[in-house]
Amino acid sequence: MKKKILYMCSFVPYGTLEGAGFDMINIADIQQPVTGNLKLSGNLCSFVNYCQHMDVLAYDGIIFTNCCNSMQRLYDYVTYYYPNIFTYMMEIPRHHPSIQVDDLMVKLAQHFGIKIGCDNRIEPKNQPYTKEHIWVISSAMHKNYKEDLIKLFHENSLIFDTCTSENRGDQLRSNKRSDVSCPRMMNYYQWFEKRIPLVKGLIFMMVGRCDHSMFLYPELKRICSKYACNVLYVEEEFTLRISERSKIRYEAFKECLTIKNGEKL
Repeated sequence: MKKKILYMCSFVPYGTLEGAGFDMINIADIQQPVTGNLKLSGNLCSFVNYCQHMDVLAYDGIIFTNCCNSMQRLYDYVTYYYPNIFTYMMEIPRHHPSIQVDDLMVKLAQHFGIKIGCDNRIEPKNQPYTKEHIWVISSAMHKNYKEDLIKLFHENSLIFDTCTSENRGDQLRSNKRSDVSCPRMMNYYQWFEKRIPLVKGLIFMMVGRCDHSMFLYPELKRICSKYACNVLYVEEEFTLRISERSKIRYEAFKECLTIKNGEKL
């Protein structure tokens, strides 16, 4: 039987690990965590509040990512109360090399006795950035929320760069050495500025109480202004569906882009 590994960040090379025989489960794909075993403070980021309701005992291992203090507290809780489950706190690469990603695979191979090597490497496809695309940047986003957003913007093409949906870990291991980044990497602003002139508009969706994303936004807005790129800032609790309040703002942003590009409403 395949070992079930829960993960929370796209820097985990889940395609490579699936090829090695693990059953990789993204917490943002789970419809509804149903247990209330983890009792941390409610004053955490809304994504970690969602994560703390996971059924820990349903998995053979959990891969955390050292992205914020809230996630560190969740990791400490699980490792203390569930010492028999494989846990790993993965550091986000500050630069391009995949040392952190490779260390994770070494630890998994040692713990479960499963060979993970170059034979399991996959070559992910790079997504395009063009004037036909609206760029969606978010920390964590549930797959149902993402599907709602795609339906709402059905006349447009959306590209997503989120903490939970892109295969950054596999791309770091790719022979193509794909150009990937995230807000925790040193090259993020340069990476962002290289792409923003190429797209039709930007949606920046921040989950509630994500301090790092909040501090990031002013510089992203400055870069968008430099290239006259329309940007929508939305703060939303980590949830399965788009709230009615945010839906109104998304609709208004669609109209702004339509008017700017001389299209019919």
